[in-house]
Amino acid sequence: MCEWVKEIPAVVSAIAAAVAAFFAYQAIAENRKNVFLLDKNRVALAINKISKGFDCEFGDFKISEYADEQAIILAAKYHFPAELYGRFTDFLVSLHQLEKMRGDWSETNSKAEEVADLIKQVECDVRLDLGV
Repeated sequence: MCEWVKEIPAVVSAIAAAVAAFFAYQAIAENRKNVFLLDKNRVALAINKISKGFDCEFGDFKISEYADEQAIILAAKYHFPAELYGRFTDFLVSLHQLEKMRGDWSETNSKAEEVADLIKQVECDVRLDLGV
């Protein structure tokens, strides 16, 4: 009987340690979602600025005038999933191709329509701190 009394504090201590470890894990998992939130918001704002500029100028849009925004988007490689980052780079490459086009108006217009679809794919439509 005396041995059981000595073991009770050890069991209670082990249970308390397990509960503390569980809540620490939950806190770490929650904080991992928000650690890059500022960087993700910068990317969202950069895409928004490019998108608004593209909407205003459409066929005459020049991505070279948005060097800072391009740098922010390209620096997002480690903040976003690889699939989404691939869409970001496809979007930028298409904008560069559009800028280099000096051909027929209909050809330029069709490329601009294609870029407009890519913009819709990468624009943020939800708050970044909710579903990350």
